[in-house]
Amino acid sequence: MNEQLFNKLKSASDIVPDKHDGSYELVQKTVEAYASMDSLTGIDYYDLDLIYYMSVGSWKKHGISFDKKRNAINKSHLDGERKQKLNEVISEVMAKANNNYYENADENEPSTGMFAASFQTILGAANDKNEYLSNPDNLTLWNQQIREFIAMLIDISRMNDDEEIFKRAESIFNNGIRGLQAGTASQILHCLKPNTFPILNSVGRKGYSTLGVFLQKPSELKYYIANCRKIKRFRDENFAIRNYRTFDRLFWEVVDKIDFEKIIAFLKDYGGRKYVKNNAAENRVIENEGKTARNLFFDFCKNSVDVDKQENLQFKCSYWQNSGNISKYFWCPIKKKQYENKPYSIAFAFETIANELTLIVKLELQKERTPEQREKFNLNSENISIEGENTEFIVYGESTSGGEILDKEGALNRLQKENADRICPVYVLTKPYTIERTKVLIEEASNAVELLWPFYEKLINDNPPTVYPLFPQKGNKEMKQSKNLILYGPPGTGKTYNSVFKAVEIIKGKEAIYEKKDNPKGERERKSYEEIKNVYDDLFSEGKINFITFHQSYGYEEFVQGIKPVTKNGSISYEVQDGFFKKFCDNAKKDKNSKYVFIIDEINRGNISKIFGELITLIEDTKREGADEEMKVTLPYIDKEGQPVSFSVPQNVYIIGTMNTADRSIAAMDTALRRRFQFEEMIPKAELLKGIQIIDQSGNDTKINVQSILETINRRIEALYDREHTIGHAYFMPLKERGTLEKLADIFKTKIIPLLQEYFYDDYEKIRLVLGDNQKENKDVPLFVRRKSILNNVLFGNTEEEFLSDNRYTYSINPDAFKKPEAYCFIYESDKTPAEEET
Repeated sequence: MNEQLFNKLKSASDIVPDKHDGSYELVQKTVEAYASMDSLTGIDYYDLDLIYYMSVGSWKKHGISFDKKRNAINKSHLDGERKQKLNEVISEVMAKANNNYYENADENEPSTGMFAASFQTILGAANDKNEYLSNPDNLTLWNQQIREFIAMLIDISRMNDDEEIFKRAESIFNNGIRGLQAGTASQILHCLKPNTFPILNSVGRKGYSTLGVFLQKPSELKYYIANCRKIKRFRDENFAIRNYRTFDRLFWEVVDKIDFEKIIAFLKDYGGRKYVKNNAAENRVIENEGKTARNLFFDFCKNSVDVDKQENLQFKCSYWQNSGNISKYFWCPIKKKQYENKPYSIAFAFETIANELTLIVKLELQKERTPEQREKFNLNSENISIEGENTEFIVYGESTSGGEILDKEGALNRLQKENADRICPVYVLTKPYTIERTKVLIEEASNAVELLWPFYEKLINDNPPTVYPLFPQKGNKEMKQSKNLILYGPPGTGKTYNSVFKAVEIIKGKEAIYEKKDNPKGERERKSYEEIKNVYDDLFSEGKINFITFHQSYGYEEFVQGIKPVTKNGSISYEVQDGFFKKFCDNAKKDKNSKYVFIIDEINRGNISKIFGELITLIEDTKREGADEEMKVTLPYIDKEGQPVSFSVPQNVYIIGTMNTADRSIAAMDTALRRRFQFEEMIPKAELLKGIQIIDQSGNDTKINVQSILETINRRIEALYDREHTIGHAYFMPLKERGTLEKLADIFKTKIIPLLQEYFYDDYEKIRLVLGDNQKENKDVPLFVRRKSILNNVLFGNTEEEFLSDNRYTYSINPDAFKKPEAYCFIYESDKTPAEEET
C-alpha cells in the first residue's frame, strides 16, 4: 500500500460536486431531459453519445469542445424544447467556467470537465459498425440495450440506497452493452451519483491497486458493480470522504506522474552515443536511466489514449538503445490491432525539432510505403482539413530523422520540393515539459489523438485491397527509389531479363540504357538487350554485379558466413568463410563512390529468415551504414584474431530480387521481406507479339495470330485460376526473330502444355477449356488433348463397387495437332469472351 496516498486521503476534505466541476450538472440535466420524455422508444446510439459527451472534459479550446456537445444534442432524439434547454445549460456552465466559478480549473484559463477522454462515438467504440449498420436484427438489439441503459440512468437518478442502485445497474451490465466499457460507464455514472460510483479509468485502476484494492478485470463492464462494492467497503472502513472524485484527484497527484525532465536529460546526455560495453559501472547507470526514460515516455503515451480504446490497439514504443546505438529520440506509434500491417498510425514522439527536444503527436505514414499510399497520405490544398489551435504540419526530408514544422501554406510549398519526403499533421504540446504539468500534457495529447483519430480511420478504411498481397509499384516520379527492389509476376514476363536493365541503370544511369530517337521531339527508346548485356557482363567481371539463385537448401552459411570444410594435404579441416553477400558488401565498402547491385533470382523460393538472419533488418534503407538509424550486428563467428566481427550493409549496395507469383511457395513468403522491398509488377504483354508471322514448311503464311493466342489463353486461365498464373509473353518472343510453325509447335509441346499441367495439377478438363478443345465437337479441327471414355462395365465386368459406377476418361496429348495451323487459330476464334467490364 502507498502510505503517502493513504494518509493524504485520510486528511482530505470532501468535494462538493456542483462547486467542483460543471460536468456533474451537464450529465444530470441531460438524464433529467430523457426522464421527462413520454417514451424512450426511438432513441439509439446518438442519445448515448450525448450523455457520454456531457461527461467528457473541455480542457482547452472551449468552443471546439462545447460545439461537439451541442452537435450531439442536435443529433439526439430529444424534442426541440428539451434540446433548447440543454443548450442553455451548456451556456450557463460555460459562463460559470469563464467566471472561475469551478474549483477544478487550469491555472491560466477557465475550463470544465474532469475526464481527459476523447469524443469518440459509441458507434466507433463498438468496433464493428458495419455489422450493426447492415444487420437490422443486431441494430435493433443494440438500440434496445442502449434504451435499457438510459432507463437505468433515469431510475438511478431517483434512488438513494447504494445497494439498490448497484442491483439496478447489475441487471443491465451483466449482459454487456456494445461499445461501452467500465471506463466510459464509470465517468457517466460518477457524474450522476458521485458518492456511489468510483471512476475506473486507467489512473483510477492503478490508484486503487496502489492502495491495495485489487479489482477483478477492472476495464470490463460486467465486473464494474462487483468492483464498486469492493471499493465502497474499503472507502467506508478507512475514510470519512464520500465523493469518489476526491480519490481521483489524489490519484493524479501521486499515480502516473511523468518526470519529463528525466526523459529530456537522458536524450540530451546520451542520445546518439555508442553503447560500448567496456565500463560496467557506467553502463549500469546508462541502462538504468535509459530504461527509466523509455518507460516514463511509454506511460505518458498509454495514459494519453482513452482506456476503452486500448484493448483494441497496438502500442509499439521504441527502446532506449538499438544494437549499441543509444536512441536520439523516443517514438511510439499506435494502431488498431486488425490494421497493424498497414503503414498508417497515430504516433507520439519526443524528438529534436529546430535543435530542441519537442513532444508531439502526429498522424504518420511509415517509410515502407507504396507510391499509392504516399500519394493518398500526402496532403494538398483540397484535402488538408485538420484545423484548430496548435495544428501544424511536420515535413520530413529524405535523409533526415527529425522534421521541420510549418503552417499549412508552408507545408504545401515544401511538398513541391524534391527533398520533401512526407508531410504529417502534427500537434506540438505546450512547453515546459515538467512533472507538475503531467495532467495538462496528457490532456493535450489526448485531445490531439481525438482530433487525428477520424483521419487515421479514413486512411485505414479507404485503403484499397490488392489482388496480390504485396505492394505493386506503378511509378511515381516523386517517390524515392528504395535500394531494395523485387520484380514479381507470372512466368515468362521478363523478370530476370529486366533485372539486367535495372542493374545497369542503377550503376550507369538511365543514359546507359536509353538512346534518343531520330525525331524532332528527342524521344528515347531502350537499347537492345544484347548491347546492355555486354555492359552488364563487364560490370559483373569487375565485381560490381553479382547474381545468385535462391532454392530450398540455400542457407545463411552460403549467403552471410559459415563454417566450411577445407582439404589440405589430404586432411579435412574447417574454416570460417564469408558468404556471397558479405563478400560483396565488403568489396562495396572499399569502393564507396561506385554503386553495386546484388541480384537474387527466385528470391521467394528460399527460406528468408534462414538465409538473411539478422541481415533482414540491416538491408533497410534507414538502417544502413551511415544512415541516421544505422545498425550493426555482431556475426556469429569470430575472426582469425579471435575478435568478434561487426557488420553493416553499405549505402552503395542495391538488391534486386525476382519473384515468380505462380510458384507454390509464394504463400509462405516471409512478411519481413515484403515490407523491406519495393515491388514492381511484371505482367504479360501480349502486345509485344503483335505482327509476328508464322510460316509453314512451304514458306506460306499460316495466318496464326500469336498475340490473340496469348490474350485468349490468359483470359481463360484468369477465369479458371487467377491472374498470378497467367503465361508471360517471353515464351513466344523467339518467334519474333523467325516465326515458323515448327518453332511454335515446340513452344507449345515443351513450354505451354507442361506449364498448364503444373498449374492445373494435371486436370486435363481445365487444360482443354484453356485451349478451346471442349468447343471442337463436330468440327474438323484437331484436338490438343484427346479424351477417351473408359467403359468400366466392359473393362471390369459387372461389379457393385461404387467407385466404378461412373464411367471415366483417359487423356493423351495429340502430336498431330501441333502441326495444324487451324488448331492454333481455333484457340482465339472460339473465344466468345466479351470485353471485360469493370465493376
